[in-house]
Amino acid sequence: MADTDPYLPERSSKPNEASEWAEALPEAQRQVLDRCLHALTHAQTDSHTLAALLLITRVCPARQLDRPTLRRILEAVGLSLPARLLVTSVRGDGGSGLPHHQLLSLGAALLASLSLDPHMASHHQLLSTVPLLLDIISKGLDQNQQTRAGPSPVVSDPSEGSRSASEAGGWSDPQGTSSLEEPIATDCYQVLTAVCALPKGSEQLLSRGAIPALCRAVEQNQTLSHQRGLTLLGCLLSGKTKDRAWSRHPAELLSLLTRLSTDFCQAPAPTRLGMCAQLVQFLPPAGMVSDSEVLRETVSQVWAALRPTLQAKLTPRQIGPVLVLCACLLDLCGWDMAGPPKFCCLLVNRACVEVRMGLEEPPGSDVSSELQHTLTGCYRIMEAAMEQACTGGATPLNSSSPSLSLQQSRQVLGVLEEAFSAVVFYLQQVDPGRYGDPFVFATFRSLCSWLAEETSCLKEEVTRLLPFLISYTQRHLQAGGYEQGLSDWMARVCVSEEGGAWTGGEALRDLLPALCH
Repeated sequence: MADTDPYLPERSSKPNEASEWAEALPEAQRQVLDRCLHALTHAQTDSHTLAALLLITRVCPARQLDRPTLRRILEAVGLSLPARLLVTSVRGDGGSGLPHHQLLSLGAALLASLSLDPHMASHHQLLSTVPLLLDIISKGLDQNQQTRAGPSPVVSDPSEGSRSASEAGGWSDPQGTSSLEEPIATDCYQVLTAVCALPKGSEQLLSRGAIPALCRAVEQNQTLSHQRGLTLLGCLLSGKTKDRAWSRHPAELLSLLTRLSTDFCQAPAPTRLGMCAQLVQFLPPAGMVSDSEVLRETVSQVWAALRPTLQAKLTPRQIGPVLVLCACLLDLCGWDMAGPPKFCCLLVNRACVEVRMGLEEPPGSDVSSELQHTLTGCYRIMEAAMEQACTGGATPLNSSSPSLSLQQSRQVLGVLEEAFSAVVFYLQQVDPGRYGDPFVFATFRSLCSWLAEETSCLKEEVTRLLPFLISYTQRHLQAGGYEQGLSDWMARVCVSEEGGAWTGGEALRDLLPALCH
């Protein structure tokens, strides 16, 4: 290892270093661990190194190793040895003298321990093992591989760790796989999760084939794929990497969405409520695959499952994720598959009720982040309703269903007016110190959408609010693109065709149509 590598710790010669990492351990365990580390540091061959590592894992589990201990291990063995262990276990070579599953377990456990340090997790040698780990969690193990033995030594080329397991040979097709042991799967997911948590970790995983591998793991129901794999996929499909993931792997992600939607539709009602938030993560960006018949059929099935849920009595905590999911479905396919006009009216009404309850609080009351997320979804439902109900009077909310009656149209407009009255009330309480709050911008934008369509309601209230609207827009124009938090937050909570970096002109672009109208 080069002395100039910024990711690796310098070797310390301080005599009290041992006390720094071992004070939390019992005295007897500390002494044994110290002797094991001494043996590891002075190991001359791979066999000696493996023996010392096995002793360390027996004395102290991986998650009990603190940072100084991990650094001593890294200095002694580097990151190339775990990669070689994994490749050797994949090939089934027996020259190391250890069974296949022990090589795999040791390599994965060592990588998992080292990945707990962000500096180590970002090292190129650890990143080179990502394709191998993805193959391990997605394809399971060849049962015959566990009994193989051969004369070949442990792979000596560190670059082997960057190859996929399928290239190295030794992974079988799904019909011949056995379940991966849960501790090994846990260690593999620990490494991948640590990489994902890096500043550019999502891009690192995306470029190394994480999306198809994780989709395959879920499809084949591999070990921990639903508990850990879906969570990791959700992270990759959030924020700025969402569009890139869907543009590169639309087939795999559509297949995954279809499977998850089927599980959602077949789940009991109480379970379905808890699945709404997760399903939102796996919906594609609006406009990317909207012409796909598979997507339209999937959306139609989800709507069918949501209708009885939305008609049931729900607590505020329960209805929030349901409304957010409905908003995302409307972003994708509009009202075409939402249902009959009566249900569409119910959906708009429930969204408006949530807005009124959430915003008509006494001045100074804080809106929780969870409620902000719900209300942002409600705004999108209201905007979609405005585009239909405020244009042409009784234009149907659902083009494939009978038109709204005059009474239904008036009902929709009435509940929208009440909700936007609450929006005006909320914005009246906003002081200049909160102009940078992303939720304030979402509320401002929703009101501007209403004003761009409706001219006969809330004239006096809006007139009194004009100084705030002008001041708010001017503030963002002056700030320019320095309020990156606004762009990041809107990217996380919205499924929208709009994209790009925050420039500061968004507020003016939303306000001008309202003023002109």
